[in-house]
Amino acid sequence: MLMLLATFGVKAASTFDLTFSDTPIEKVISDLRKRSGYDFVYQKDVLASNPHVSGSFHNLTLQQILNRIFVEDLNVAYEIVDKTIILSKASKELPYFKRNITGMVTDQDGEPLIGATVFVEDTKIGTATDVDGQFSLLAEGGGSRDTCLPSLACACDLR
Repeated sequence: MLMLLATFGVKAASTFDLTFSDTPIEKVISDLRKRSGYDFVYQKDVLASNPHVSGSFHNLTLQQILNRIFVEDLNVAYEIVDKTIILSKASKELPYFKRNITGMVTDQDGEPLIGATVFVEDTKIGTATDVDGQFSLLAEGGGSRDTCLPSLACACDLR
């Protein structure tokens, strides 16, 4: 299995365990910065109306945590550029059309596939699965259920 990972250059995604209880957003960002090694860039007014965060996040990738804290809970958009996370106000034009799609990619025997690339059909929105074959990505559009296309012939279970 190690040879397969090295051959394809797949790097396992780090997962984190975090718990916040009415924690100021600046402390949450500081904690994420220390744990992930990513810098955060934002204008102070982007987070002015969202001063505290509460929640438990266990065995999640950084992208999954960002989606839950910023996109779902605080309605703040983010973009990852190299090792920097840029926070911005979410678009007011389509506030309810962005949503988090999660799922698991498995092979024909039901084993999770590590590092499989998953795209939302007919878009350039994509991500790679983590060490458990799970993925999370933010999709735009008003469809009731987006179609995800794994890069390999395998099962893709959407949640």
